[in-house]
Amino acid sequence: MDACTDIRMNCMEIRRCVGRILLILDVRNPNGPFEATLIDDHTNRRREKTRDELTPQDKVNLTLNTKAINVLYNALDANESTRVKGCISAKEIWDKLKKIHEGSDDVREQKKSLLVAKYESFKMEPHENIDKMYCRFNDIIKDLETLGKEYSLGEKNRKILNALSKEWDGKPRI
Repeated sequence: MDACTDIRMNCMEIRRCVGRILLILDVRNPNGPFEATLIDDHTNRRREKTRDELTPQDKVNLTLNTKAINVLYNALDANESTRVKGCISAKEIWDKLKKIHEGSDDVREQKKSLLVAKYESFKMEPHENIDKMYCRFNDIIKDLETLGKEYSLGEKNRKILNALSKEWDGKPRI
């Protein structure tokens, strides 16, 4: 495995772990990150609950949020940590990282369009062996999957076979 594959696998593991925690928190509070707050009777303003005012569910949600924050910070290097410094919830950290690395919706759509064009025009390079070609193809596929575009196994197989150079012409293709 190369360094890019290692990083991609680590990112996928982090995404799965944090994604599960955020999903639980999001289902419980679809309007945003969980906050243990209430409206103060005297001031009519929102304030944080004291420890004694926390319900058992509040404690579970706060624990999940703390775990997600710890997972995120432990997975980040020093540069990434400083980018999300000041975020108070796991959801806020996740959203900021997502925007930094994937960009806005418009940027993601542009990336997806560019990658689809690369996929559509994919061909084996001159003097490229099959392993290098497959790695290059796989990188395009993985990047597309990250952006939500997936191809069936049959489509990918046909694309690979049709992308082979002329030296493969004597071999059977689909």
